[in-house]
Amino acid sequence: RLALSSADLTRARQIRTIRRPHHRRSSSSSACCHYFTGTRRGVLLSSSATATNNIIQNHWLHTSIGHYDNSNNYDDDDTRRRRQNRSNESVLSNWLQMKDEIVSLESPLQEVHWAKAEELLKALRFQPELSNLVRDGFQILDRLSDEYERRWRDGDGMKPQDIPTLYAVLLPWRDGMLSSAESPRDDTLDVESVLKKVERYMKAGLFADDHIRTYNILLHVMSKQNIKGFSNATKALELAEEQIYQPMLRRSKHNPNDIQHHPNCETIYHLVGLLGRTSFMQAPDRVDAYLSTLQGWYQQTRASNHRPTAQLYCAVMEAHSRCNRKTHLVPRRIQQLFQQMKAVLGEGKNDDEGDSELVASYNRTCHALAECQDPNACDIARSILDEMCHEYFVNDKHNFKPTQQTFGSILIAYGRAKRSKEAEALFDRMEQLAEESGDDSFRPGTICYNDLIWAYAAVGNAQQAETTLLRMLATIEEGHQGDLAFTVRAWSGVMAAWASSGDVDSVRHVERLMGQLKEMEKSDALEGELNATTYNRLLAAYCKQGTVEAAKSAENLFRWMETHKDLRFKPNSDSCLSVIVAWSGTGRPDKSDEFLRDVVEKGNVALLDKSHFGVAIEAWATSGDTYAAEKAQSLFDLMLENGLTPDVVGFSSVMWAWARSQNSDPAQHVERLFWQMHAKWKSGDDLLRPNEVTVHALLYGLLQSKDPSTVERAEELFRKIHGFGVRRDSKMYNTLMSAWANRQHPERVEFWFHEMKDEFNAGETAVRPGLDSYITRLHAWSLAGSPEMASQVIKEMVAQYEDGNLEKKPSTFQFNAVLRACLRSRRENSAEMAESGLRQMIHFHETGQFNCPPDLHSFNSVLVAYANSRLPQAGAKAMSLLQELKEMSIAPNFHTYTEVMTAIIRSGDPRGKQWLRQLLGELHKNDDRFWSGRETEKNFRRLFRSLELNGFGQIHALAKEIKILEHTALTAGKRLPLSSHSSRTVR
Repeated sequence: RLALSSADLTRARQIRTIRRPHHRRSSSSSACCHYFTGTRRGVLLSSSATATNNIIQNHWLHTSIGHYDNSNNYDDDDTRRRRQNRSNESVLSNWLQMKDEIVSLESPLQEVHWAKAEELLKALRFQPELSNLVRDGFQILDRLSDEYERRWRDGDGMKPQDIPTLYAVLLPWRDGMLSSAESPRDDTLDVESVLKKVERYMKAGLFADDHIRTYNILLHVMSKQNIKGFSNATKALELAEEQIYQPMLRRSKHNPNDIQHHPNCETIYHLVGLLGRTSFMQAPDRVDAYLSTLQGWYQQTRASNHRPTAQLYCAVMEAHSRCNRKTHLVPRRIQQLFQQMKAVLGEGKNDDEGDSELVASYNRTCHALAECQDPNACDIARSILDEMCHEYFVNDKHNFKPTQQTFGSILIAYGRAKRSKEAEALFDRMEQLAEESGDDSFRPGTICYNDLIWAYAAVGNAQQAETTLLRMLATIEEGHQGDLAFTVRAWSGVMAAWASSGDVDSVRHVERLMGQLKEMEKSDALEGELNATTYNRLLAAYCKQGTVEAAKSAENLFRWMETHKDLRFKPNSDSCLSVIVAWSGTGRPDKSDEFLRDVVEKGNVALLDKSHFGVAIEAWATSGDTYAAEKAQSLFDLMLENGLTPDVVGFSSVMWAWARSQNSDPAQHVERLFWQMHAKWKSGDDLLRPNEVTVHALLYGLLQSKDPSTVERAEELFRKIHGFGVRRDSKMYNTLMSAWANRQHPERVEFWFHEMKDEFNAGETAVRPGLDSYITRLHAWSLAGSPEMASQVIKEMVAQYEDGNLEKKPSTFQFNAVLRACLRSRRENSAEMAESGLRQMIHFHETGQFNCPPDLHSFNSVLVAYANSRLPQAGAKAMSLLQELKEMSIAPNFHTYTEVMTAIIRSGDPRGKQWLRQLLGELHKNDDRFWSGRETEKNFRRLFRSLELNGFGQIHALAKEIKILEHTALTAGKRLPLSSHSSRTVR
């Protein structure tokens, strides 16, 4: 059993002399030896002495082979099981005893030790009882390697061992590393350690040659292991490429004709698989380069082991699907690879041989497309399915028959694209195919029902998801389809659909489904089991509600899961995230912060990752809280203290929190965070590569600073932006232009605007000047008090709109900027210019040229201009404008009345006292809410100042009346609740 082929074992078991009880082992051994060294032709299993020794050693090692005895036919199952267990224990005990004898031997190994070592190593491969002794196997190889090194030093060289002896240990090690067993593995047996051992064995001369298969086994393990974290991914990739792949090329002297040493298709396949698990941005380009390299080798050698296989093409597709950030390009690239694969596999093969290898890749291709984020991927996946159906039904190629997994992948793709109608049509098509062909294997099974339910969940169509579930249950109960089963995944899909539906009763529906699911679990009618993931659906429903009550319910459910005795229901990472999102969605970043810190204090940091902290930090960054930046920074520091590495999103969120800070100069903070992130990126952490959001936060934070030098620093960084691997966009230009506009430097605004325009005309579409760009220019000239330039910008906006380059015509807001420019120009005729602009707005609106009806801001701008002008007719003009805005159903505010009265007082018009008493009478009639504006006190001060400086008649009597009005106004304003004050409204 230990070293023979299955055919040898069959023959051996037919020999009566071997099939003896344990207590007659010695006689059976001699009989075995006599039989296999006999002269009867046709019954010899091997002509070599090695085979004979294998039989003897196997029989000696396997001290109990009673399970070969005929008496087993009369033993019950328990007896045979006990005998087998005793046999396994005996084999294990003898193996370890022999291993210890060899490893601990200090004197040189004798021939008998070499023979025993060889048999022990072979037993690892073929004896299941010994599969956990790989570490001991490497100890044997280490001892043999030491012996080889000693003999070479003594000038007593030995013939190298055959490479299969190494594989006897290496293959069980591979199987153990790839197994899904949860038993802990010895850290000394990771890939890097095993590679060092192999290199040592080769250097010592223990094995004849370092065959390529040895290193492909190591790459195989690396390509299948879960890689978490950027640093681990980088280390794994460096190990695979620098210490395995490149030495393979050097050993073969880069000659692909050296089949024994040169990398082959299997090598490239494992490297591509490893890259696909790293999520590196450059992974798609690198897997394409590896594929191109292999194609070049195949063109050069035409060797079968250099011919790209369907599996390799599929691995390249999967790498693109997982890692390519340019999501709109992924489906087309997968389609190109699919066509290349069909062309390559059809070369030099008959139809059946080529089809058999190709069809196996159809499902994998569809699955890769199903993982794409681009909505067009489902169309390409559907075309592949249609091709399979055509070959199967029309061309009668039965190996092209689509499976449930094929249809399921298309349903998943439709679900990702939120095209549930087409998913439903495909589902009905499967029923139709089953009816037309009479083949029930086309009828939707459990997989397809589940995928259709999740397609409905993707669009929040809870009604259809639950209808599909009921349809599935009815089919099961009627017994029409035996392979259907109640699954937790189906119920979870319906709960997810309700959770994302936005229905006000979604929580009640999820709770109802949860109760039904528990009843089904009790009746053993459920495939799968309730666990934390199931309860996470209910948590997701809570966090979508956006209410404080729902957030409280989410946290209460989390606490219940936390204290549950059943480990299946213990909260996981998704559970924590749902509670944090629930509180963040209610505008309560303090509760998200509190919950997060509680998880950390309880020692459950393993449940958290950068996304949890990112949501809580973002909640602070957008809260408008006075100390939001400090609190966001505190959470960021807490993440670092607990060994979590933030990504670019985490850094950007904290930078935005500081950029919006209300009580601190943001410049030094955003710069510190940016250069900290930049240093980590330059050191090799690709996940911290700056992006557009990061650079925008940096520029915004710098430009919010009161330090005048920060604008120049922002400009300098903006010019170097390409060195960060970031493309400029219009938002960055607008931020820079806005900073110069607020500093009243319109010439710098114009400089950056024209640079943006030139860059756009050169083909950079991301910097297309939009409406915001023109509004920023307009704002700059308005602040600078240049109505001519402001009007020029309005004309340019009109021209751009007519050419189709702007989405909107100038509106009231833009025309008001021209009026404010007139006001700020401080010219003698600024009031007349402002009123002329107001008349143009009314004309444009009445004729339908522009949607620019004057609003209160329009009239107030003109009134301020007249109040500042001190013209004799200013009072009369102001009263006329006040009457006009009332006729247009525009409600004046206290600022309006203030400017009208100021214009009257400063004009010295003899009708002024009458007008003022009329206006004061109107003001006394207003209710409390009229006085809620934040400028009330400022406006009263302006009135008193005007009275004092202009020597208006009966100044004391007017001042007394205004003082009474002020007392009434301020008292009314204090009576209002906090929420009614526009300046203090809670966000």
